[in-house]
Amino acid sequence: VGLKQKLMAELVQGNSLMCCAVLETVARLPTPALVEVHGQVAVKLRDEDPAVRLAAATTLGKLPEETLVPMAKVFEEMLEDTDSSVRKAAAVALGQLPARPLAELRERLTLKLED
Repeated sequence: VGLKQKLMAELVQGNSLMCCAVLETVARLPTPALVEVHGQVAVKLRDEDPAVRLAAATTLGKLPEETLVPMAKVFEEMLEDTDSSVRKAAAVALGQLPARPLAELRERLTLKLED
């Protein structure tokens, strides 16, 4: 069993502290490996523990544009997280978007604020 498989097993089975440690390790993987496991990491964006959500958002914020853009809606939703550090991590990830998706997001958020 390789390192990625071991990390993903711990991510699924581990407690919050272990999940955070795994996510910090995953964040340091080479980009192709991070892209490969990003779906499993994304599940942790919905974790009940804000520390795990923060670690997952921070990790996914390191994705390359082509993988990050399809996740923009998830990060947008995270701007309403109950934890301020998670909201900030989501905003940082959204800041990594290329100009066009970022402009579309800005427009949606502006409309939302005007409601």
